[in-house]
Amino acid sequence: YICGPAVMHVRQLYAEYHTSAFDDAGHLLDGWTEIWDRTDELCQMPLSQPYFYLALLCVWTGTCYVDLCESFRYLTYLWKLPEPAAGESAECDHADEAIVITHLARGIKITIAVLVFLPKVFIAMFLWWLGARWLTSTLGFQDLMLNAVALAFITEIDELIYKVIVPTDIQAIVNTYKIKRAEHEDHVKATQTEDMNHVHRMRDKAFVTRIVGMLLALAFNILFPMVYMYKLQQVLPGYQWDVHGPCEERVREMLDG
Repeated sequence: YICGPAVMHVRQLYAEYHTSAFDDAGHLLDGWTEIWDRTDELCQMPLSQPYFYLALLCVWTGTCYVDLCESFRYLTYLWKLPEPAAGESAECDHADEAIVITHLARGIKITIAVLVFLPKVFIAMFLWWLGARWLTSTLGFQDLMLNAVALAFITEIDELIYKVIVPTDIQAIVNTYKIKRAEHEDHVKATQTEDMNHVHRMRDKAFVTRIVGMLLALAFNILFPMVYMYKLQQVLPGYQWDVHGPCEERVREMLDG
């Protein structure tokens, strides 16, 4: 209802630009901004200002990336839980007014992964693609900013529905359930034997791993939007990057005026 008409509109605009502002040899006509009356609309197309558009696309990618990482992190914690005793589906401990799940049967793990985590991952990926497509087809820099904010709000709708519909006492019960994180065996052994040098080495290794992970996440959230913008976007298939240059002066006039 929203993205489809926007895509068709921007495609029509770009096609009209080529038929109205170029001659038969494919050269841009002199004074094309005066000949064609949709210049302002074209020059506020996101792909006409790739750096501004890329910045918003990186923010949107980071929003969905956080959601995906959270899903995979909880799935990892869940999958690493050991099997419970025979005949039991789960085992729990009580600690600080919380119920900590320490053991879980494989069948329950698979059920939760299939019914909860996989749909959540699919929704996040599909939402990113649809949101990126919507941003690419948005005409107007102000509308582009508003749409980016609206997309961030959409990712929070599930939390909003949960807090509105579910009674607070039920929410409190749900919040008491925790998943036990698997402790690193070498770290536990080092702590027990008080081998502090080994503990420090393990901490340094974990610190380096976190730094590398941070750099990889930063690279992904910048490079993937660039690949989408230059190679994968299908809002304007075969886009020739022929709007930014001719529109530079017009955009400057709009910003100054």
